[in-house]
Amino acid sequence: MVNIVIIKAFGLDAADFEMQRFGSGHINNTFLLSGKNGEKYVLQKINTNVFKEPWVIARNQRLAADYLAQKAPDYLFITPIKTTAGEELFVFEDEYWRLIPFIAGSMSVDQADNPKQAYEAAKEFGKMARLLAGIDMSGFKATIPNFHNLTLRYSAFQDAIRTASEERKRFSEALVEAFLGYSDIAVTFEKLKTSSDFGDRVMHHDTKINNVLLQQGTFEGLCVCDRIRSCPVS
Repeated sequence: MVNIVIIKAFGLDAADFEMQRFGSGHINNTFLLSGKNGEKYVLQKINTNVFKEPWVIARNQRLAADYLAQKAPDYLFITPIKTTAGEELFVFEDEYWRLIPFIAGSMSVDQADNPKQAYEAAKEFGKMARLLAGIDMSGFKATIPNFHNLTLRYSAFQDAIRTASEERKRFSEALVEAFLGYSDIAVTFEKLKTSSDFGDRVMHHDTKINNVLLQQGTFEGLCVCDRIRSCPVS
């Protein structure tokens, strides 16, 4: 019954589709809807234990999609399908669902098997960042505040060292020393973040290879998938 209600909310007849688990993600619950006539969609339940504000994800993605539709209409940007009520997400029993087009002929890999795959994935992330470079940032909001705040993370690391037991410090000594050796990265991050010459930019910020769709057979890059994760760098 739950599946019927959710699928119907997006204007589809549940009787025409088979539903099965899809992908290798660990956060959201993702399903593939396969229709009798060959049509396919990706149905996803957003994990609200991780993403406290699902509407932020939806708004970020819609803002990016609308901008790209004007600036680069030929660019493939996967945009969720609205509900019959015109909403970006369907809320059912306090669960948030979205429907995403399935890209025929595409594939993803969890790790690069050859240099071609790695190159094409990197190129797609770079292409999306370049095309979104001029977008108005005022409407965007970080999906998980401070999740990618390196200054905050490094400060927490230093606090952990100060409060750790002597036994734990001895056990982790080599690892701690190795991380302390990279402290200049955190310093550089803070300098860039607070510099007036380094403006906020939209970014995906989960640039792992399985967040890029590749063409089956040729491994040519097709597009970036998954959500626009975080927005302002600061």
